[in-house]
Amino acid sequence: MADNSEIQSIRKELFSENEKLAKLQFKFTDDYPEVIKVKENIAYLEGELSKTVAKSIASENVTISPVQMDLLQKRVVAKNNIEAAQAALAQLDTLGKQNIEQSNQLSQKSVKFLELQRNAKVSADTYNLLTKSLEELKIKENIDGMDMRVINEPTLPLKHSWPRKLYVMVAGGLLYLVIAGAFIYVQYTRRMSGMKD
Repeated sequence: MADNSEIQSIRKELFSENEKLAKLQFKFTDDYPEVIKVKENIAYLEGELSKTVAKSIASENVTISPVQMDLLQKRVVAKNNIEAAQAALAQLDTLGKQNIEQSNQLSQKSVKFLELQRNAKVSADTYNLLTKSLEELKIKENIDGMDMRVINEPTLPLKHSWPRKLYVMVAGGLLYLVIAGAFIYVQYTRRMSGMKD
């Protein structure tokens, strides 16, 4: 019965499905669609294994009682379940080691990240401090630059600048008289034309 190729192929398929289930259960819950699909496939393969073992036992020429046949069938299924469980444990152990390794890498990376974050904060604070110092120095320089010193004593002009005040006043008075005369003439001609009508 151990030499039966059909039983061996079903056992290999069952073994690979159990490994796949262990990997999926490591990442997902039992409600995940792929996990449900793999569990259904395992149940189907176990049923096929039971049927194949029963056929194999029945086809052999050895006469065994139904109790012995049932025990032999249960023994083969139990052996298969043990091998599948061992494979799942081995797979879980491998995944656990990978998980520990990844968590170690993650902790190293998080330490490096925190160090870089701290350096960035220190650099930003230093930049802000230097910017404030620069502004203070500019203000101080502007204040110091406002100090006025008299280099030479002021001197009065030697002659007055042109136009002189008297000329401007005379020109303004004449312009006023011309504009006022023109206004009076326009008013007078209007009134006279209004009286003729």
